[in-house]
Amino acid sequence: LNNEPDKWWSGPDGSGVTNVMRHFKPRAYYNYLLKAWNTIKAIAPNAKIAMGGLANTEDYYLKAIWLFAYYNNNKIMPFDAVNYHFYPSDGAQFAGTRGISPEAYNFSAKITQLSYWRDKYMPDKEFWNSEYGYDTNSSDKKAQYSGVSGDGDPIIQGRWLFRLVM
Repeated sequence: LNNEPDKWWSGPDGSGVTNVMRHFKPRAYYNYLLKAWNTIKAIAPNAKIAMGGLANTEDYYLKAIWLFAYYNNNKIMPFDAVNYHFYPSDGAQFAGTRGISPEAYNFSAKITQLSYWRDKYMPDKEFWNSEYGYDTNSSDKKAQYSGVSGDGDPIIQGRWLFRLVM
């Protein structure tokens, strides 16, 4: 439900983004999820509900949602799947300057860390990666791959995408 509710690049009040829904603070997003969860599950009890894909692959946003649920709402987590978006670059997502390989991004370790936390605190939740990839807009610096001559080589991008899903 929703898309990238953490929108970390938009600043603390979302004022850095135009024409985009402002980011949710974890508590507000939790309440949004809970209302949607109750409505959807009342109509379709077997429906799978994924939280909006988190743009930041650090786990602080998910932990904040979990802490709010744990201490304020009987530990109810109103989604069936934890959901992340991965766009490997040489810096924080959207702040990096060049796309990098899954290995240079340490993709495997990031997935392992996020999965470990999910397994420990929310073992009944699925883990989804609903967006991943590399920029193909040749005017964007992130389309220029590290260690590759030329801008946005689609063969390199294809190889890296394949390795992301392996």
